[in-house]
Amino acid sequence: MIDKNTKLVKEQLKNVDRIFSGGSLSLQPTAPDGSTRQFFRIFEDGEIRCMAVLPPSGDSKAIQEAESTALIGRHLLACGVRVPEVYWHDQKTGLILFEDLGDMRLYEQIKAAGASEIIESYQAVIDSLLQMQFSGLANFDPSWCYDTAEYDAGVMINQESEYFERAFLHDLAKISSPDGLAAEFAEIAECAGSGTACFLHRDFQSRNIMVKNGTYYIIDFQGGRVGPPGYDLASLLNDPYVALKNEVKKHLHQYYLEKFTGLYRADGGDFKQSYPYLALQRNMQIIGAFAFLYSVRKKEFFRPFILPSLMQLKERLEQKCFARFTALKKAAGQAAEKILQSGIYE
Repeated sequence: MIDKNTKLVKEQLKNVDRIFSGGSLSLQPTAPDGSTRQFFRIFEDGEIRCMAVLPPSGDSKAIQEAESTALIGRHLLACGVRVPEVYWHDQKTGLILFEDLGDMRLYEQIKAAGASEIIESYQAVIDSLLQMQFSGLANFDPSWCYDTAEYDAGVMINQESEYFERAFLHDLAKISSPDGLAAEFAEIAECAGSGTACFLHRDFQSRNIMVKNGTYYIIDFQGGRVGPPGYDLASLLNDPYVALKNEVKKHLHQYYLEKFTGLYRADGGDFKQSYPYLALQRNMQIIGAFAFLYSVRKKEFFRPFILPSLMQLKERLEQKCFARFTALKKAAGQAAEKILQSGIYE
């Protein structure tokens, strides 16, 4: 039995003659990660033609998000950034047809890689990141953004630190917020907000980087906006899906910084000042997201990443620059105790 969304996609495909030649079409659903969108691989006479991505029916924000995806994707491709080509976009349903990049992500590639291959792969990805950050900013139109045009203090507090507080501390760990936590969130956001403006992906991690014929492609850029460069680097290096060793992180951080200040002639001082706070913001955001996706959306895949992400947060808070954030340290410590006692997140 064909479900209504599969039928809808098949009907929409009849309107597309750019990539189809009148053959027999078939759809193969593929599993999303945390998304509510549906993904289909499209075949014509048994040959792969493209990927179709369909937002939930009637979800106006998801349809706006799809429009951002198409607009930002076309912009990045025109800037020379390696992203999948957008073949077709229907504004009414939000359906997008993308170039098919296969199934290999950086996440899978690194699992089987040796130490030298990991370094080589990540340096190539960092090269792509820098190109996206600087080339992608040129002629970027903030009106393309479905969420906010900039990554600013409002995003940091409302969508990251308070998300961590609500979805993880309160709803999952079942602990109360220590006094002074809100003030610390505001101070962290203020410290994170300085530096060079660039194009910011906002979820730049191993499962959003495809590998095809030895080349790296960036996907899931729909949350793109203007923001500080350190955030995406922090997302890549502190990715809980991969868990890079600290010495590898340091090497890659230095590699990025040398390219950032040398090839791109950007301000390394501002970058160094804001980076620890941006990494902290990302750490809180991803814990909140994992907690929500596991406990509310019932996505079991994210459960084993909650504890490592929390341990990473606790370790990060031991850095000297975070010594004054005693309320956040207390909250992280109490949450870790609860999570470890439960035994279900190991």
